[in-house]
Amino acid sequence: MKKMLLNDGSINKYANYHSRAHLQKALVECFEAFIKNNDQNAHDQLVSLWKAAELDKDNLASLRTQYNTLSKRIKKKNGEVDPLGLTVKDGLLVNVVPRNRQL
Repeated sequence: MKKMLLNDGSINKYANYHSRAHLQKALVECFEAFIKNNDQNAHDQLVSLWKAAELDKDNLASLRTQYNTLSKRIKKKNGEVDPLGLTVKDGLLVNVVPRNRQL
């Protein structure tokens, strides 16, 4: 199995950066693995990064935006119409429920 860019050794490094531009490639890799292949390792790395970023509200807000935007983009690329973004809730990746509609 190929080692992902986002892994146990890089979680803290990525969680402490205020600029997330360099993180996008690693997030896209993990979201593609999780969304396309239901890869549990990718899921675990995304949740671990979220938990590491929870200590800083500014970092978490930036990460929340990237999770939402990138997961929607990848879902749309895979054929979903009007996809929902992903976020972490209670240690799991879950769909974001938009304020303007109920599921």
